[in-house]
This record gives sequence, structure tokens and C-alpha cells, in this order.
Amino acid sequence: MKNYAYTRSLTDKFTIKGEVSEDGTMIYYVDSEKEEKTLPIGKCFEPFRGEEIALTIVVKDEKDMTETEE
Repeated sequence: MKNYAYTRSLTDKFTIKGEVSEDGTMIYYVDSEKEEKTLPIGKCFEPFRGEEIALTIVVKDEKDMTETEE
């Protein structure tokens, strides 16, 4: 007889793409109606109060490396 495991995983995910304010308290983003909005960073974590989380923050910078011919 084989040992087996039956696991059900549920994931709640919050995603936002924007810019963090200089003082680190707000996120500036553009909503689906193309309006600029602000969101307090603490508000992002409210749905997860009392939960164990894994936090990933990604900063992306792109640089065009193609050579320009003059």
C-alpha cells in the first residue's frame, strides 16, 4: 500500500503595478479607466491581517542595448 497525500491549496493574491512615493507611504498607479490613483501601502495588507504571507517586490528597469548607427 502506497502512502498518499491529498492537498488542497487556496491562494489569495493582490497585484498592483505603480510607483512608490518618495516617503514610502503611498503607491501611485493608473486604474483601468486611465485615471491616476494613490493607495496607502498599509491598505494593500489589510485583507491579509493575521495571515502568514510571502512577499516579493520586483523593481524592473529596461535599457535599450541596440547600437544606434549614425
